[in-house]
Amino acid sequence: MKSTDRILAHKYSIALSSLADKKDLPSLLAELKEIHLAIGNSSFFYSPAVPKKEKKQALSSALKTDNFLIKNTLFLLIDNKKLNLLGQIIIDLNKTIESFTNTVSAEVYCAREMDDKQQNAVIESLKKYFKANFINADFKQDKTLISGLKIKTADYVIDGSTKNNLQKLKQVLQD
Repeated sequence: MKSTDRILAHKYSIALSSLADKKDLPSLLAELKEIHLAIGNSSFFYSPAVPKKEKKQALSSALKTDNFLIKNTLFLLIDNKKLNLLGQIIIDLNKTIESFTNTVSAEVYCAREMDDKQQNAVIESLKKYFKANFINADFKQDKTLISGLKIKTADYVIDGSTKNNLQKLKQVLQD
């Protein structure tokens, strides 16, 4: 995606978040995700050969929502031929919601599967580290790590894996 499209998608997400009530943002995001999944890669909605009016009619009949803000946003995207930005708008809106709720999303990679107790301990540690109210952690297994954890957030990568430590040691010994 071009940087100008990312900037434009960010502007749409800012407009959405400023027009909606903060308490309604999570449901708004969920509805947009559902619509994005439903539209998918439909050639109908993204084809320049299909008139805007037909796209709007099809979208209106397919939408389960009565949310005025969502309908108008989607119609505006269709009018401006920017429906392809919906995925990025959802990503940006999710980041906005996370900042409002002081939530951090993290991918946690570990060498072996962790039980619920271990996962909760990692989540509590991440809450303290990031001074966050909530942590959305996606735990994934990566057997190449040997042991330890590797944590990725939007802004940070924390690599406490044995694999990383061995690579650092190897680098020091080679220098």
